Amino acid sequence: MTKILRDEKEVKLNDLLRASRRAAEHYGRAVEVLGQDAAAPVFRNLAEDRAGLCQAIERFIRACGYLPDTPDPDRRTVIDLTERTKAFFARDAQKTVLNRADRLETDILSCFKSVFRQAWKEDRHSELRRLEKDFQSGKQALEKLQALYS
Repeated sequence: MTKILRDEKEVKLNDLLRASRRAAEHYGRAVEVLGQDAAAPVFRNLAEDRAGLCQAIERFIRACGYLPDTPDPDRRTVIDLTERTKAFFARDAQKTVLNRADRLETDILSCFKSVFRQAWKEDRHSELRRLEKDFQSGKQALEKLQALYS
């Protein structure tokens, strides 16, 4: 029998996965938009970190017996075009990219908080804490970059 309804844990985990994917995609686009700017390598590293986080979250979701959401390619295309257009017309591409990055990181943190409000077995809770710790190290790199451009 196919499971149609998702429980709260599965919903929250997939929210976290989607937020992490949005960040990874944004950081990948930021590298292209920034070109030779000094911030580009930081965003390249963040894109790789967030892509790795997405893979780890997907593995965690499967280990819990759930299915991870699949990305909507049409939605991704629209978001990609919108963000590229905004960055192109912005006077300060770095600031535009950093502001969006800050919102994305805040979304991920909020999703982690929602996930932690669920009841988890100790081993699952420990794995989630490890994922959150990995997320925090990337967030710190972004905060240092924001301080440079403030």
